[in-house]
Amino acid sequence: MLNYVHVPPVNEIKAWSQLDVMPIVETEPDAVPLPNVLRYPCNDNFNRLLETKIDLPSKSIAIIIKQLDGHIKNVDSYIAEFYSRRGLTRPLQSYIQRLKGEQNTTETPMQFKTEEAKMLANAFFIPQLEYLKRVKNDCTEIASFITSIFSEEKIWKEGQYCDVLLDNICILLYKLTALEQLAPSKKGIINDLSTFNALSNNSSQSRDAMEIRMWISDFHSSTSLLLGSLSKLEPELTVIIFNIIFEYITKQLEEDNFLIPDMQYSYIAALIFMVNFYEKQKKIEEDSMKSKKKPKYKIKPLKEKVKIFLINLCELHPNIPLIFEFAGQTNANIPPELLKLSKSSSSYAPNLTNYSLDDITNKLHRLTQDFSKILALTKIPKSKTIENSKKLVDILPKILHIIALGMNNTREILAQILSHPPQTPEGTNMKPYEKSMKIGLTPQISPMLIFLSNVKTAKELIISNEPIIYENVCSYIEYYCQNLSYTVIPSIVSKSSAYKTSMGKIMKVLRVLSGFYTEDDYKSENKKKSKLKIPNLSSPPHLAVLEFLRIQIQMMVNPESPFASKSGVFKSPPLSDSDIKDLQAFLSDSKYFNELICLSDTLLTVSDQSNLFFKEYYLSADGSSFFPVTTSLPYIFSEYAMDNYQKPELTGVILNPLSIYDDAASKSLRYLRSKYLYEEIKEESKICLMSITRKLADSAFHPMRRFASIRAFRKVVVDEALGQKKTNTLKENISVMRLGIILQQNRLCLLGCFIDTKSLITERLNDIFDEEITQIIDFIGKQGIRAVIAMSRLILVLKRVHGIMVNFGLPLLKQKII
Repeated sequence: MLNYVHVPPVNEIKAWSQLDVMPIVETEPDAVPLPNVLRYPCNDNFNRLLETKIDLPSKSIAIIIKQLDGHIKNVDSYIAEFYSRRGLTRPLQSYIQRLKGEQNTTETPMQFKTEEAKMLANAFFIPQLEYLKRVKNDCTEIASFITSIFSEEKIWKEGQYCDVLLDNICILLYKLTALEQLAPSKKGIINDLSTFNALSNNSSQSRDAMEIRMWISDFHSSTSLLLGSLSKLEPELTVIIFNIIFEYITKQLEEDNFLIPDMQYSYIAALIFMVNFYEKQKKIEEDSMKSKKKPKYKIKPLKEKVKIFLINLCELHPNIPLIFEFAGQTNANIPPELLKLSKSSSSYAPNLTNYSLDDITNKLHRLTQDFSKILALTKIPKSKTIENSKKLVDILPKILHIIALGMNNTREILAQILSHPPQTPEGTNMKPYEKSMKIGLTPQISPMLIFLSNVKTAKELIISNEPIIYENVCSYIEYYCQNLSYTVIPSIVSKSSAYKTSMGKIMKVLRVLSGFYTEDDYKSENKKKSKLKIPNLSSPPHLAVLEFLRIQIQMMVNPESPFASKSGVFKSPPLSDSDIKDLQAFLSDSKYFNELICLSDTLLTVSDQSNLFFKEYYLSADGSSFFPVTTSLPYIFSEYAMDNYQKPELTGVILNPLSIYDDAASKSLRYLRSKYLYEEIKEESKICLMSITRKLADSAFHPMRRFASIRAFRKVVVDEALGQKKTNTLKENISVMRLGIILQQNRLCLLGCFIDTKSLITERLNDIFDEEITQIIDFIGKQGIRAVIAMSRLILVLKRVHGIMVNFGLPLLKQKII
């Protein structure tokens, strides 16, 4: 047994301490190392082993999926690089213009014509040019690769596609759309290339620089490459591919059950591309048949159903978030004629639901309550059953989906507000971004804040119970896969005479892959199936095994598959309708198994709030290096919660929005790999924290002083002074006591550091008490002996306020005069 334990060599173990990475506490949200931060060393090897040794038709599709995944990662890295890169030459250009003015010339100043200056410019210019050329070459390679997939007739005509393949194609098209829309918007990159090219006077590279500059300035650079590469595709195959992908995307958008937030936008971006692809192929076919008298077109005009779906989609999602705050208009890349219906249009109505943020919040609240009840059942030893585990596995994706839906809803609201700044007299002297954040966002702050608060509650519930959740998830998934091997597959094979045919061989491999058989099981193979007991295993199947199972089974039940099609190569399809129904049930039930096995990663992706912080696109568009902290969402949310502390649902969430900085910091290091962005987040979080705690101290002190003042005087005096305002004043002053929830909070975790919030609040309160005492002393100095009675009352009020604060656990200084 020990021979199979992988023990790294001594040198490798010593090298672990030399990794050049930031500490976990500086990078992980909430400073908690994730349980899946470690990976088994055999995972990659096992994946390669399956690809090389397994004898299934799905092997080739699995390899294509892995290649698509590699391309997605490459494009994603380019998006991250473009997004985080700021222009270097803007200050230099200003300096050059100043020198030109001083030297009274339009040519490059003499200081920049020296060999040293040219060498320095080349040192910046050449690496940047080579990087951009590599981006273009990779996009060209991706276009060729997608063309090779679309050109493979077996995949489409024989149903050898699957959900994972189609999803990865959609994600790649979405990433390419984001890249081509973002790159021209980052003017600093183009300006740097032009400026360094001019200063380097490198004539040998000037042509390449011009071509790259033209390509990167094109808002359709990547899709144009891809559409050009696909132009030679056969018309018949074009129609088949479009119908398959269109039906798949519309089904996914109508079912509305995605877990990963970006998947919704991946489907929309892919649908827009497929429509443009279909229209271009139609135009190519029409041009090729112009000389024929009676041409028979295979690519017909798009059906009204497609147009209706596109129109409804544009109305529901006017903007498509591409990366962080950057979004594109949905209808911008759709041919205008496709957004117009004929007079005799179809009665078809897409099942696209428009949820408000309030609806999503209420649904999430109900699901969290139901989840908590199921969780309580699974903790009781007698209730640890497969049925209860199934309930847990069924409700988890619903919670994750509703969180993802709400996060996307929040991003779209923000994108809409940022793209249409309010035109009000109040914001005359503000920049468009500031107007949107300070004025336009106001009506949406409350629903956003309450939704994020509910997300935090659900997330903390899952994380705090992760061990028991993971145990139940693994137990049920393994049981379900064993049931497939022990019950479903044998049942299908027993009803078919094709056990020794190709389908039988595939089923046999699937059964071996998914099943866990003991020696006794092999001995009893010829006995009745009821005697075979499904093993009770606690570990889940390997992710690669699950992937192969799902890919191969879907390839068999696709409508075009020879195993399911009644017009296939077989006289009658080997799979009956009931068999197909059983296998489709497995595909439906196991859709989220991989995400649930990797629950920690999935939860972090789904609940990621970093999209609510970054503003690099608008900084570039505005030509600014920063926006005021008061326009940052963490500050806006916290300030709103503090100003409306009377509402019970907002009292306890005043400091919650600061967790946005945690997610943004993690994203800046792990995804954007940008140290300067991380430093900016760090500094802004400090400013925001200091501002919020100071304002919190003020918000707590002054209402408490009013409350104590009312209690310090007789009822007759209070009634005479306040009159009808008494009731409202009392309600307001009593509600401030709710702030004790925040004042009693011992510490806050921000960017992996524990902050003693009591000390920050206490520091400000000590200053306020000093200021109040100073004012009383000044008052006595001005009024003399007549102010003694008033002074005693004022001191009594401060003493009571001081006592209330101390009772909340704040370590206030003892004021001797009090």
